Amino acid sequence: THPSHNNNNNNNYPYPPLAGLIVENTFLSISEMVNHIMPYVSPFKSLILRMNWNSGAIAPTLRNTPTLFLAGAKDTLVPHGHMLELFDRTKNGQNNNNGKNNNLVRMHVVKDGTHNETWMQGGRGYRMAI
Repeated sequence: THPSHNNNNNNNYPYPPLAGLIVENTFLSISEMVNHIMPYVSPFKSLILRMNWNSGAIAPTLRNTPTLFLAGAKDTLVPHGHMLELFDRTKNGQNNNNGKNNNLVRMHVVKDGTHNETWMQGGRGYRMAI
């Protein structure tokens, strides 16, 4: 994970703290996407998969970071459940911060949003969420 994800303002980190994060229609991990898109390849993932991009593991570490999840409920590429799970993991990570910052994590679901058109389908509500 990036050292600034914890936003602890420690001067030992060479990066500034994150001011906020917007996540739109993304996956838990590459491994989970292989399970979804290519289920017959799943048993062989350990032999061929070289990158994991495990957003699911990073999500709970985003303490003190305002995070907005923008999700299209009709995403046919990335299962909508991935976004719901990322939201839950991030929210739970915030809640484990002694009850502080519970309102830093929000989700806006666009009912008719697809993977590439959520921004367009969301209209004014999408823009206002941002």
